Formats: sequence, structure tokens, C-alpha cells
Amino acid sequence: MFLHTVTMSQIDDDHLIEESKKVVSALGKMFAPFCEVVLHDLRDPGHAIVAIENNLSGRQIGDATTNMGLARVKSIDFPDVVQNYPNTLADGRQVKSTSIGIRSQDGTCIGSICLNFDTTHFAGLSSQLAELTATTVVQMPLPELLKAAGAQEIHNMITNYALRKGRTPGQLSTGDKRELIQILNEQGFLRLRNAIATTASALHVTRPTIYKYLKTEA
Repeated sequence: MFLHTVTMSQIDDDHLIEESKKVVSALGKMFAPFCEVVLHDLRDPGHAIVAIENNLSGRQIGDATTNMGLARVKSIDFPDVVQNYPNTLADGRQVKSTSIGIRSQDGTCIGSICLNFDTTHFAGLSSQLAELTATTVVQMPLPELLKAAGAQEIHNMITNYALRKGRTPGQLSTGDKRELIQILNEQGFLRLRNAIATTASALHVTRPTIYKYLKTEA
């Protein structure tokens, strides 16, 4: 009876390892060519590697497990998942690694799936993107709107100014209107087609009044 139980347990463990090969193959194809995916059968640490996709490390089927694999075998309390830790390939390339333990029904760690993601290409790309998207801090004479300004923008400027004063555009004082005309002029809005007429209408003043305010500011 005992021998039968051990045999059935071994069959179950073999099945887990075989099923894990599907996961290794799928992950390898998903993240090719940047991610090496390795399956370790930790029941035989000296010949642990039974599947490898996108070989970055130069290891082969039948090679021994790593020190982390040995640690999984020795300690039942070893974490099931060690996520996103820095690692280095034999040729010096930097990788981001994740190790996932595979346990049998009795809790014994019989295998692991390890992913080693080569970050070398992306580190260079990140540097290039940072350079490409960098801006220079300069003293801007005014905030630039990357769209064609028109009557609606003038109305928005006037309305927002009036709201800050707690009034409607028509209720603005003469001093407020002079200040607003100066702002519109400095930001180039009054150079737009029909801008004077639009501004005069919004402020409930005449066009000559707008010119008068401009002349006064000049």
C-alpha cells in the first residue's frame, strides 16, 4: 500500500512538471526575444533544467539548478514567489528576474519557473526617450495655446477674468476693463480678426472705447 501511494504521488508530480512546460513555452513565445523562461525540476537539483525558452543565459537542458533553486529544496518556508529582483547574465547584461515555486500536494517544492527579462535594450530606450521628451525651463512671456485662437477664446478670457472679480463682464469697473484690455492685447488676442468688435460686445462698450483704452495703455 505504501509503495502504491508513493508511486501515485510521483505520477502526480511528474504531471505537474509536464503541465508546467506548457506555461514555460507560452510565456517564452509571449515575451520573445527579451525574456528567458526556465523550468527547474527540483527533484533532481543536479540536472534540474527540463525546459528553457529564449535562452539568454547559455544554460542547457540537464544543467543544474541555481542557488535559489537549492534554497527552495532545503527550506519548506522559502517564499513561493520572488518577484522582480535584479540579476545579471554571464555576459554582464542586466535582467529583471522572477522565480515561482511549484509545490506538490504535500507542500514539497518540486520545481520552479524562472523568468529573466533582459532590460538592457529598454534601459537604452528609456534614456533615449527621456532625452527626446526633455524640455528646457525658460521664462515664457506668456502661456502658448497650441490651437487657433478665435472669438470663443476671447469670450472665455473675458468671462474668466470677470468671474475672478466676482462680476459679469458688463459689471466690470472701468479700471478692470482697462486691465483686461491690456491683458488681451499683450497676449495677442486683439490682433485677431474682428477681435475689437468681439471684445467691445462682450464688455458692453463701444469699439472707440476699446481703442481709447489701448491708447491710454500705450
